[in-house]
Amino acid sequence: MVVWGNDKSGEKNVPDFAAPVKKLYAGRFHYTALLENGDVVSWGSNKYHQTEVPASVAHGASIREIYTGNFQNYAVMEDGTVETWGLKGFILGTDNLGRDLLTRIVNGGRITMTVGAISVIIATIIGVLLGGIAGYFGGKADMLIMRIAEIVGGLPFIPFAMILSAVIGSRLDPTQKMYLIMVVLGVLSWTGTCRLVRAQILAQREMEYVTAAKAMGIKEGTIVFRHILPNVLSLLLVSMTLDFATCMLTESTLSYLGFGIPLPTPTWGNLLRGANNSIVIQQYWWQWVFPAAIFGICTICINMIGDGLRDAVDPKSAER
Repeated sequence: MVVWGNDKSGEKNVPDFAAPVKKLYAGRFHYTALLENGDVVSWGSNKYHQTEVPASVAHGASIREIYTGNFQNYAVMEDGTVETWGLKGFILGTDNLGRDLLTRIVNGGRITMTVGAISVIIATIIGVLLGGIAGYFGGKADMLIMRIAEIVGGLPFIPFAMILSAVIGSRLDPTQKMYLIMVVLGVLSWTGTCRLVRAQILAQREMEYVTAAKAMGIKEGTIVFRHILPNVLSLLLVSMTLDFATCMLTESTLSYLGFGIPLPTPTWGNLLRGANNSIVIQQYWWQWVFPAAIFGICTICINMIGDGLRDAVDPKSAER
C-alpha cells in the first residue's frame, strides 16, 4: 500500500499487515483497513481515538461491513450488532456546519474579551488624562473638556459603528475590523471615566496632603497622577470592570446585528447571530443556550471581580 499527499496527522505511517488488505476506508485524517483474515487496522490521526480499534473487532471478528466517518468508525457484525470507535460526540453539540460548539465558544470568548479589554484600556487612558486635567486645573480647561465629553457622550455608538462598518468595513479583513472596533469603542467610551476621575479629583485637591505637596514644590502633574490618582484607584477599578462588561456587550451586539467581526472568526455575538432562526431556537437549542449562558456568567464574574478588587484596594473599606 502506498499513500501520498498531506501527512500532518500521520496518514503515511502505514502499519505492517498480518494479511492482505481486503477493503480500505478513509476518514478525514485516518484510514481503516479490513484484512482478509478478518482483522481490522486503523492508523492516522488519533485525536478522537478513531484509530483505537476495540478488541472485539480487531482480531478475526465476523464483520459484514465497515463504515467510516470523519472521526469515527462503525463495524456491522454478522449477527447485526454494531461496534463503534472514535468520536463519541461533542460535549456542547455542534453548530449547523458540524463544528464543535465548545471550541467555538472558547475561541469566541477570547476574541470578545480581547476587544472588551483593549477598548477599556483605551477609554481609561483617555478618561484619566482628560479627567485629571479638568478636575485639577478647572477653569477654561475644565469647561472645554466637559463640553467635548458631552458631545462625545451624545453620539449614539451602535448606529455610528454600523454606519462606519457599512462604509469602510467591506475593505477590511476580520483582523483589521476587530482593531477598528477596539479603537472606535475605546474612543467613544471614555466620557464616564472622565467624569468619575474629575469628580474625585475635585474632592481630593482640597485635601491637606495636596496642600503639603504644593508647599514642598512638587510639580502639579506629579501631584495629580502620583498623589491624587492612587486615592481614586479603587473606584476606577470598579468603573473599568463595569466598562469591560459593557464593551463586551456592545461588541456582541454589533456582531449579532451583522456589523461586527464577521464569520468565520468566532465571537459570542456572531455565535448568537447564527442561531437567529425560529427552527434553530426550537429544535437546536444548544446553539444559542450555551453561548448566551456563558456570556451572562462571564459578565457576572467580571462584576464580582470588580467588587473584590474594590474591597482589597480601598483603604477606607470596613474590612481592613
